[in-house]
Amino acid sequence: MTSKELKMKNPQIYADVIAEGVAQERARVAALVAKKRDPRFANIDAIQTVFDDAIERGDTVDQASARLLEVLSSNGVQAAMESPGAIETGSVDTATGEVQRSGAAGGIGEPITEV
Repeated sequence: MTSKELKMKNPQIYADVIAEGVAQERARVAALVAKKRDPRFANIDAIQTVFDDAIERGDTVDQASARLLEVLSSNGVQAAMESPGAIETGSVDTATGEVQRSGAAGGIGEPITEV
């Protein structure tokens, strides 16, 4: 039976099937949009593109997540997201800009004399 025949012979069943499909598509798109709006991904174009493409292609969240892992791994984005950024540990004590740590030769704030 074709969809046209189903619509003519059983219009209520046809309408129910269409409504179910529409509801599933709305849920799929809403889930992908929610992932795309995650604040961790807001300023990363490569990630935004993954979700945009997934919506257009009809991918599921699982398919988009798999593609996202590929993109993160290949573009070094994952490392950038995991980086803690600059870490302030104290004042600069050496000519090379190294910060002397507690217990290091010379003590805290004292010049390093050992090599």
